[in-house]
Amino acid sequence: MAFRRAQKVILRAKVQRERWNETRKFFAFFTRFALFFILGSGILYYAHRFLFRSDFFMIRSFKLDPPEGNTARKVSANLSALQGLSMFKVSLKELEARLANDCPEALSFEISRSLPDVIEVKYFLRRPVARLKPAEGQGPERFLDDQGVLYALDPSQISSSLPQVVAGSTESLSTTLDFLLSWREARGSDLVWTSTGSARKIFVDRTGEISLLAGEGTRIVWGNHRREDFAEKFSRFNEVWSDLLAKGIHAQYVNLRDVPQKNSVVLEDRRIVGRVIVRPFFKKAVASAAKWKGPN
Repeated sequence: MAFRRAQKVILRAKVQRERWNETRKFFAFFTRFALFFILGSGILYYAHRFLFRSDFFMIRSFKLDPPEGNTARKVSANLSALQGLSMFKVSLKELEARLANDCPEALSFEISRSLPDVIEVKYFLRRPVARLKPAEGQGPERFLDDQGVLYALDPSQISSSLPQVVAGSTESLSTTLDFLLSWREARGSDLVWTSTGSARKIFVDRTGEISLLAGEGTRIVWGNHRREDFAEKFSRFNEVWSDLLAKGIHAQYVNLRDVPQKNSVVLEDRRIVGRVIVRPFFKKAVASAAKWKGPN
């Protein structure tokens, strides 16, 4: 009996030691966890303060490319509100969206951080192909770029080679743009007119018929634009215009409306793809040509 009681005492002591060891391990683990948690929180807290609140990463200046121009001034005015903020508090995507909204003349932006305190902005301007003057009551004059986007006029982008499109309706805008791009591809130049200077005005009526006022008052009636017929019509126009220049004739009126014809004819061993009506420029016609404001 005494032996069994001794064994029970020994077993009881072992159980108590095991329980104590488990309790000690738990408290040791908890203590280490608490210490690591406090240490990690402290590191995160001071790292956050260093990145987002310290003066080291405070935005102090901006670098623009290109640095001058109307767009650069608008970008600078927009960025000035960010001075004094932390570099890492500024969302570059939100900043890009805001700049795109405020600067519609810019095609795209590349924004980056230059540590510790500089925001770099590189922007690319849209390439205007014409100035669009809409019909009365349809808004102010705007630029039309080669992607068909309309945006506010920027005086720094206006050049003498940029034609003015007088549109009877915005519905014909896509056709007008396709005409301008087709001319660029055929001519290999941004100018719509190169023989006697750039086209001053391009008129597009409500039916989509295109007329040009170019050079010294030469009126060119192109007719309705169709890309599949453009190369043939453009070739015929070049033939006629070269002939006029060779003969020293100043044309007041060149009508290409009937080019190309469905059934071509052969004249003096040459295939004629359409009838072109040309009216020479007489002295009496100078005043009327100067007053011409486009098709009715």
